[in-house]
Amino acid sequence: MPDTIRLKDLLDFLIRREESSAELFLVMAEKTFDDSLKEWFRELHLGTIRRAKALVAFKTAGERCLLKQVPLASVKHYLVDVRLKDDFTEKQALALSILRADTSRLLYVRMQCFVEGPDARALFGHLEKEIEAHRIRCNFLYDRTLEGELF
Repeated sequence: MPDTIRLKDLLDFLIRREESSAELFLVMAEKTFDDSLKEWFRELHLGTIRRAKALVAFKTAGERCLLKQVPLASVKHYLVDVRLKDDFTEKQALALSILRADTSRLLYVRMQCFVEGPDARALFGHLEKEIEAHRIRCNFLYDRTLEGELF
């Protein structure tokens, strides 16, 4: 196993995670019968699409720093992802979304340290704040499911 990883590979992981989360929220919006919950899930879906597009745009700009190698040990704990089975519940999907948001936020923080230039750092700082707001929304929905108010 290599001791380093390219920033491009970290970026690809983050893009795949955002795209996977977007699909998950779309499925959840289609599954639920609650109209207000459908709207929540659609908003979460749009947020993940927006983040994925920002990451793709950054990658497409061909930043030189994407070839930079960083120590794998500094990020390997965040490069884990889980897929739900087809028969997942809303609670399971929200719990997964919270865990993904936590690790994505930490990766966005690390990316701020690795990228070069104030614009690139500002992008990942913005994504960090956005994913934290996403996590808070998912926590709110999850807490409501525990209280029996939803689903």
